[in-house]
Amino acid sequence: MVLAGLSENVKKLIAISQLESILTIVPTAGEGIEFIIMDDIEKNISE
Repeated sequence: MVLAGLSENVKKLIAISQLESILTIVPTAGEGIEFIIMDDIEKNISE
């Protein structure tokens, strides 16, 4: 799961909850989209 544009309070809650290892956090929605596209490309290459 990719999350974008989080406030500092939400980032702290994610850290406290130890969810950083299963969530991908990016600064902007655009970067989130790029991340998802690149992840999909990498998965297709490795198949």
